[in-house]
Amino acid sequence: LRVANFLFGEENSPLLDAAIALLDSLDKSTIRFVKATPSGRSVYIVRGSKSMEYFCLNNYCSCRSFFERSKQFGKDTVCKHLLATRLAPYLLPSFYMEIVPDAEFSAFIVNRCT
Repeated sequence: LRVANFLFGEENSPLLDAAIALLDSLDKSTIRFVKATPSGRSVYIVRGSKSMEYFCLNNYCSCRSFFERSKQFGKDTVCKHLLATRLAPYLLPSFYMEIVPDAEFSAFIVNRCT
């Protein structure tokens, strides 16, 4: 965590704290990793602090904060949800993972959006 704090700097310390708070909730359904087989397409679904679910891809999150930060800072933006997905494999090795067939992946995403 000290390395992450160094990499993100003091100005992003609240962001790191918020991501850690998401991980500290210890609710296995807070962060879900869904992977399609055999294509390997994947998405993280993160439940935020207000119980809203957000989709996180490699460099994108569907939350309002990410949208606002990307308008302000450009392409190298992260939000607490993206940061939590990047830290989760190291800090929460038992977070929820779901494997779905390619044929069901799109339907799974659409159903989560409605």
